Order: sequence, then C-alpha cells, then structure tokens
Amino acid sequence: MTTYTYTKSPVSLDRLTLEVRASAITVALDHLQLDGTDQLSLVFKAELPTADKDVLDALVAAHTGEPLPPEHASVGLEVPKNAEGKPIFVRSMTETNWHYSPHALDFYTSTFGSLFNRDESGGTIADSVDAGDGVMKFFDAYNDELLMDAYESPEEFQVRLTASCTKTIIDFEKTTPFDIIGCTLYIEATPAQTAYMWVTVAPDLPKEWGGNVSLMGRGMNLKMMGRPMYPHMFFAESVARLNYHPTYHSGKIRITVKHVAGAVIGIQNLFIMYEA
Repeated sequence: MTTYTYTKSPVSLDRLTLEVRASAITVALDHLQLDGTDQLSLVFKAELPTADKDVLDALVAAHTGEPLPPEHASVGLEVPKNAEGKPIFVRSMTETNWHYSPHALDFYTSTFGSLFNRDESGGTIADSVDAGDGVMKFFDAYNDELLMDAYESPEEFQVRLTASCTKTIIDFEKTTPFDIIGCTLYIEATPAQTAYMWVTVAPDLPKEWGGNVSLMGRGMNLKMMGRPMYPHMFFAESVARLNYHPTYHSGKIRITVKHVAGAVIGIQNLFIMYEA
C-alpha cells in the first residue's frame, strides 16, 4: 500500500472516490481518509507511476468538495414503467423502435486474451473486430490486479496468471442506454474444483446510490451446475434500464469468477437486452 497526503478542504470522500476511480490512474485505489477537516489521505494498492501521480495531483486540486446529491441514485438502475406507473415486465415491449439484441461474452478464466467480444466482419474469426465494450481483468489472492509488464511477452504473462490468478473479472459497458432482462449462463465443462460466479450491475456505485445491484448474487458454484453447456437463465423481476455515465459507470455490468489459482474455465454469458 502507498499513501499520498494532501491538505485539502472541503472534501467529499464519496465524490472524490468516484472521481479517482473514473480517472486514467492505473493503480487501484484502496481507500480515502480525512483526518480533522483538511488532512486528506489517499491509499493506493501500490506506488503510483509519475503520470498517475500527476493525474492525482490535478484531481485533488480540482476537487470541489461538493457532496453527491441525494438524487444521485437515479444514475443507477431505472425501472421503466407504463402509463399506470407499474413496472414493465419481461412480457412487455420495450421502447418504441428498440430491438431485441442479445450480447454474448465468452472467455476462459486465468487466460490472457481469451475474451471474445467481436463483430462479424472479415472472413475468419481472427478478422473479426473487437466491439470495445468489454474488458478482462485478473487478480491474485491478495486482490491485487495482475497486469502485463512492459518487458513481458504474452507467454510470460500467462505463466504468472497460471501461477497466481484467483479471480477473473469481465467488465461490460456500453456507451448507449439499453434495457436488460436477464442473462443465460453456459460453461464449457464442469470445473473439477469449486469456482463461484457473481454478476453485478453498476459495481462502482454503492448500494445507497442505486448501484451494486446483483443480477446473480450470493455466488453461484459453477461446479454444481451439472451438465456442461446446459443453459442456466437468470431474470430480473422487471426490465432494467441501464444508462451510460462516464463518471459513475451506472451502465456497467461486471462478471466476477473466483477460482483456484490458474484454473481455466470456459464460460459464456448471454445478456438478454433491448436497445435502439
């Protein structure tokens, strides 16, 4: 852990936390602390590179200290309602002229470059262009993100992942609004050892602001799913409207899989959606 201290007042810890996490800083933020009225400490998982430290200095200097508004929760899940004020359920139509648009994300845990999230262009699989709205991340048992160093080859990085990766995350975030009904989960083969999965909407927002909504909560044990590739479907009680926000990331969906170090599990999540 590395701590950076500033004299700053006023400070809104909630707002500054979101500002830091939405910035270009590459090192994970652990927590913020305010001692007295103006002694601000920001604790990161590791020492910041010079470029990141410059970004942090600018963020703290520009921070207004204005508290997040109570209506901030509205940037999270918004449940569409009909003319009578009742939630629109799965059987109801979505927005006029919106279309059914399922999105598939498939990947292998602990495996660099395995996320497939591409369009249909080109004549081969390799020619397909990445959609750009999915990001794969790896973490070790200390919950520190595993990143490929500048001097490493992909093969060398994969050796580290095989030895140390215990959590694989996929972040899916579109820059346009969409309605999500639920998701269908497939696994390539039942894992030999226990592995748990969660699917969370708006994971960067606290629950009290309308975020951290579980689409698949409590941890699903993939070892207990039964037949490989047998679909498991999860539906919300009603259609959920996800709106993109560049700061609060209220439209982000996160797939989290915790597994033994280096476990390779083939997974496909099919999000059932409507969009313009």
